[in-house]
This record gives sequence, C-alpha cells and structure tokens, in this order.
Amino acid sequence: MLEHPLRRFLEEPFWKPVAEDRWKTVKHFEALRLNVPALRGVELRDRNDKSEGAGRGSCPEGMERLVWSQYEIEIYLIHPEAILRWLGSWYDAAAVDKAKRYMEESFPPVIHKLPFKSDFWADMKGKKVLGKVCNATRLRIGEAEYYGIAAKMRKEEIHPEAVEKLDAIVKQLGIASGGETGDRL
Repeated sequence: MLEHPLRRFLEEPFWKPVAEDRWKTVKHFEALRLNVPALRGVELRDRNDKSEGAGRGSCPEGMERLVWSQYEIEIYLIHPEAILRWLGSWYDAAAVDKAKRYMEESFPPVIHKLPFKSDFWADMKGKKVLGKVCNATRLRIGEAEYYGIAAKMRKEEIHPEAVEKLDAIVKQLGIASGGETGDRL
C-alpha cells in the first residue's frame, strides 16, 4: 500500500466534517486560529460543491482549499481490480463474477486498461457508479462501506491525483517525513 508521509499524521488528525458548508470551515478555522495564530489548515472538497476553486481564494491566512478534479472523491475508488478484491472480501466468487461481468459490459474498455487516463468519469457521481456495481451482485453494500475499496488497492492502483493531494496537504501543514508537524502545538 501507499506509505505516504501523511499516513502517521492522519492516524490522529484533528478534523471537522462540515459537508457542503464551506463557510463553516472558514469560521471554524478562524476561531481556532484566534487561540493558535500559527495554525495551518487544509480544506479538501469535492468539485461538486461549486467551491471557488483551489488555493487560498476566500480562505483565511494559514488555510488552503484543495478541490478534486473529479466530481466526487468516490470516483478515485473506481479501479476494477480493486473493486473485485474488495467485493471478494465480503462475498463469494459468484457475487464477484457478477460484478466483474457488469463492469466489463458497462465500463468503457479504457477503464480496464488505463483507468487513470480516461476522463469518462469526470462529471459522474462515484457513489452512483459503485452502487450499480454492488447492485449487480444482488447483494446490499452501503455507501458507508465504499472506503474499504481504498484499503484493498495496490500502490499502482491509487490514482495519481490522490497522491498529489496528500503531497499538497503535507506541504501546507509542514509535515516532516515522520508524520510530525514542524511545530508541535
């Protein structure tokens, strides 16, 4: 799997889920920064929220906004081999075969050969695509379980943009290779 410098840091992160309300993110960060003026933060958003884009934009000092290039983060989980391994950890070979057939019939051939080279998914909802794959098995898997696909991915199956975003977070937060921030607060 991916051994990224951010991994150790993320084992005990401080994060605040705010869903689609970017103003809550900014207000929360500004309130924290009153107590810790040197605090640095990152807001990572799906493209579907119509944010102002990556970079500081309307972010306060010390905060950076990153936006995925795909519509939703779940799109980055769509790697046929990883999906099949994930399904295999839940169900038997018959269910996995149904999902494999569905993906072979429904996904364009480029997705099977060069999954990162296609913009086929650019404006699609990843949850919907994964839901259809799961429905093809005739078994029920909730959206909350999709994260498990990432755990089954091999290093070469991780989308390059995911690594790019992790690198940007490391840079913004000043995280050293051991997962420690430059200044422990």
